[in-house]
Amino acid sequence: MRTRMIHGSIVLLMAGLLTGCAARVIDDSQLQYLAPEFTVESLSDHGLSLLPVVAGQGQEGLRRPLAAKLEAHLSSHLPEGRFLGAIETLDLLNEANLTEAYAQMIDDYSRAAILNKKTLHRIGQATGIRYLLHVKLLDQSRTERIQQAFLSDNLVSLEGKNVSIFGQVWDCGLGDVVWEGTGQVNAEAEVEFQYVKQDIDQLVTMAAQSFLNNLPGIKLPPTN
Repeated sequence: MRTRMIHGSIVLLMAGLLTGCAARVIDDSQLQYLAPEFTVESLSDHGLSLLPVVAGQGQEGLRRPLAAKLEAHLSSHLPEGRFLGAIETLDLLNEANLTEAYAQMIDDYSRAAILNKKTLHRIGQATGIRYLLHVKLLDQSRTERIQQAFLSDNLVSLEGKNVSIFGQVWDCGLGDVVWEGTGQVNAEAEVEFQYVKQDIDQLVTMAAQSFLNNLPGIKLPPTN
C-alpha cells in the first residue's frame, strides 16, 4: 500500500462571514491515506454507507448539521442505490441483528485501532455496500490574541474559531482502512467586529466540503 499526502492551505476572504469586516479563513484539509484499490470506479461500483457521525459532549448542535451536509453531498454525487445514509444503515444493521456487534467494533477500534474483519464482512452482507464512512467531529476551539494593527501602532484583539473533522473509509471486503482524511477550517477576525450568528455553520459547511473533496471522484464547489 502506498500513502499519498496532499497538503493545502488556502487563505480566503469571506465578506459574508463577519458583520462589517472580512475574516481571514484558512482551509487546511488533507488527504492522509489512500489505498490503491480504493478508486473512483470501486467507490461508484460498490457504494458507500455513512455511519453516524461521532462527537464529544456539547457538540450535538454541530454534529447534526455536519451529518446532514455530508449525507446531502454524498447522496447527490454517488449513483442511485450506491449510497446509504446513517439511519438507513442502522436500520439494516438492526434487521440483521448486528447493532451490538457494530457498537462493539466501534468501541474496540477506538481503544485498540483494530477493526473486526468478521463484523465488517457481515455489515457488508447486510447492507449490500462495501465501504463505510466513519466520521468524527473533533472539539471546536476558540482562541484570542493581540497584535499590532495594520499601518498603525495600535494593538487589536483577534478572536479565532476552529472546526475540525476526521474520517476514515472502512472496506467491508478487505476488513481494513482504505482512506483517511481531515477537514479543518480556521477563521480569525478583530473582536470589535462581532461574528454573525451563522459563522460556525459556515465553517462546518466549508470543512465538510473540503473533507469530502479528498474522496475519489467527489468534487464540490467552494462555499461562497
